[in-house]
Amino acid sequence: MLAEDLAAFVGALRRIETSGARRTGRGVPLADRDAPARERYRVAAGIDAATWARGRGWALSVALIQLPYYRTTNPPLAVNSRHVIRTVLGEIAT
Repeated sequence: MLAEDLAAFVGALRRIETSGARRTGRGVPLADRDAPARERYRVAAGIDAATWARGRGWALSVALIQLPYYRTTNPPLAVNSRHVIRTVLGEIAT
């Protein structure tokens, strides 16, 4: 990923998280929201589909690396990794 793409992606995620925090009083990770809510955030943040796909790919790659490494040493992180993998693959399949 180019530095410019990463900077744009991180900035967009910050806008999304800030927006969610204002409405709910706390930040809610995007992976914990349902697919329609994630799509509304993507559109509201002005993130194009290609950038969103790259972000999903990044999240999937991190989760796939974390899962076997932390399976026994950090079970909560392994649970989160499984959740991210299921969420991303579920979005790609639809």
